[in-house]
Amino acid sequence: MMMGAGDQHSTPAPARSSAEINLYLSTGCLSASESYAKDAHSGALLFSLSVPGFCGSGSPVLSDAHGAPLLHYTEKGSMLSSKVDVFKGDAGEGGALAFTVKEKSSLFSQIFHIFMAGSPSDGPPDYTLKPASNSLKIFRNDVVVAKAKGGSLFSKVDYQITVFLDIDQAMAVLLVAIYDDKRPKSS
Repeated sequence: MMMGAGDQHSTPAPARSSAEINLYLSTGCLSASESYAKDAHSGALLFSLSVPGFCGSGSPVLSDAHGAPLLHYTEKGSMLSSKVDVFKGDAGEGGALAFTVKEKSSLFSQIFHIFMAGSPSDGPPDYTLKPASNSLKIFRNDVVVAKAKGGSLFSKVDYQITVFLDIDQAMAVLLVAIYDDKRPKSS
């Protein structure tokens, strides 16, 4: 399992081979359970995602299987633009910037540009997340580095994520969770 999102020269640690991860996201203020990610084959817990505070008023924190905080994020934005800053560690610890996610939306599409710490945010993105109906793909230099398919049932949203080379597993899981938080919801 890799946990170095944004370490050393702003390049995530490459995966050894593809990994399949099941991500279960709790939704809604009344949901008492945490969100989590498990290995699709062994069922072993890989990550948990919690939102502290009443009705998720705090910064979401992605932790490893042992509860150690890996990444947390804060959102800034308006109706016209949105930006998510992802930091290493727990929100209470501050943490160094790992990467930034900028949403580029139009009437017909929604794309997310991901800039690793140290990359100019006005240049080309290090990664791009492109959703399509009930799936999404994460690209690095026009190469798919992760993909996810998802669906929702009651107060849970489930994603099957495949992580390939050139992206950290924790980063891929958190990007899918950020996308799910920002995706248009049907009523």
